[in-house]
Amino acid sequence: MNCKKATHLFILSCLSLSVFSNEHLSNIEVLNSIPLIDGYEKPRSDEAQIQESLIDLFQSFAKRNRNSDGSLNRGTHAKGQCFDGSLKIFSAKELKENFSYSQELISRIKKGLFLKDEILKTEIRLANADGLGRKNDDGPGDVRGLSFSIHSDEINDFAGKGRLDFMMNSTPGFSNGDIKGFYEVVKAANVLVYGDFEYKPNPLYTKEIAKGLLAISGGNSDHQNITSLADIHYWSNIPYTHGMDSEGRPEEIVKYQAVPCSEYRSPDLSEKESDYLQKDIVKRAKEGTICFDLKVQFFDREKILTHKKFNKIKYHWWKTHDWIEQGGLEWPESVLPFYHLARIEIPQNSSAQDCQNRYVNTRIHSTLENLPIGSISRVRTYVEEKSRALRMEEISE
Repeated sequence: MNCKKATHLFILSCLSLSVFSNEHLSNIEVLNSIPLIDGYEKPRSDEAQIQESLIDLFQSFAKRNRNSDGSLNRGTHAKGQCFDGSLKIFSAKELKENFSYSQELISRIKKGLFLKDEILKTEIRLANADGLGRKNDDGPGDVRGLSFSIHSDEINDFAGKGRLDFMMNSTPGFSNGDIKGFYEVVKAANVLVYGDFEYKPNPLYTKEIAKGLLAISGGNSDHQNITSLADIHYWSNIPYTHGMDSEGRPEEIVKYQAVPCSEYRSPDLSEKESDYLQKDIVKRAKEGTICFDLKVQFFDREKILTHKKFNKIKYHWWKTHDWIEQGGLEWPESVLPFYHLARIEIPQNSSAQDCQNRYVNTRIHSTLENLPIGSISRVRTYVEEKSRALRMEEISE
């Protein structure tokens, strides 16, 4: 749209497009300004090229899967419902009395955002997360997503909006450990699903591609015909900082898990509609039966190496930054347990809210004390912002 030639009938649309464009440019500046965490992050020399290629690939997925009216879906969480809720941070007393945690463990838990005992306004989205921009039926296997934005005037996020964003998926690990492996898997999926050879997978990464596709297939099969988005577990997949010391170094590196805490479970349906999960979550919110306990898992290199999954020589040579840069690997819960941190709740009689202008970006809306780090986090947030920009520009026009 040429706003210089617009009549009064289009002034509002032009203003909307201008506001969004300014916000998008500001968000890109924010992403570019976030510092690397010294000793933990060490980007590949080709990370910028991988990032731009993934942006192009995911935008092509979105364009291939337009709705019948021509509109674009969200990039990887195409179908979802949004609700207003809260996040209650457990106090030291609650952690001790309800979960029998030691004072030492409680001191580790109470860091960053979770230092104070508060109940904070939270926007919550529960969604299907097909990685290729498709709006699949709810029954077949598909990654499921839980994302939420926590709001407080005391949160000094990089964008200056007073919010912290978190995004979680229904598999404990990412499809690949780092962004290069993920990039090769996406290229392979582009060939297999769309027959598009513009981005050819690197044959040197055949084993990594097979491993990634197998992980996606396994994760999807685990979530065929699930009863409700409110009844399953979610994981952050990637590592976050958890508090900062006086020298500007993370006090802990963690991952998160969200576990259903409602005693109610949605009944299994003998005949499922194509959008049965979306309808169920709206019904559940009306009944007031949605809550998740947010839990935290502390990184410990030495303990991870005791697990048979990581007994290969190469893992013993990995430095700390290798574990963070390849942070999409699952940290085995059997050696690194999760501990209660807070509770996410959608109150009784909640109605689904308009998701159109709501978005989650875990680095734009983060702080040094609660920052997702590593190659997947850095690149994914650019891809998400560019995907949102494409969608919102078309809406504005």
